[in-house]
Amino acid sequence: MKEKRKINSTQEPSQFKKIFFLICKLFRNAATILFTFNILLFLLYLVGNYQIFLDKSQSIILNVMSITSIIMVIFAVTAFLMSIVIIFIDRFTILRLFKIFFLLIISSSGTIFIVYSVVLNKLSGGI
Repeated sequence: MKEKRKINSTQEPSQFKKIFFLICKLFRNAATILFTFNILLFLLYLVGNYQIFLDKSQSIILNVMSITSIIMVIFAVTAFLMSIVIIFIDRFTILRLFKIFFLLIISSSGTIFIVYSVVLNKLSGGI
């Protein structure tokens, strides 16, 4: 017969906090990676304008940039909200404040990337 383990009531919140911190870190890292990927796509688009890439190539770059920007904003906003919850769960530190500020910058730049890529894609396809 299997023995049932007793879960100590003091262990449960610490395990929850560890899992919650890990999930928040994963979302923050995913948003950061997508942010750098969007910057690289933006630079590739600018280089493509000077190197005269094909119109379809430029359109693909803009479509990929808009999709990754939407995903980046979703991850950044989720990580931002989770970081706010972490401040209430755990103690407040300056490092957490910088992480929240960085997530706000990522969210706003993601919104700018979305608008930029959609507008340019509509203009290049002909209004």
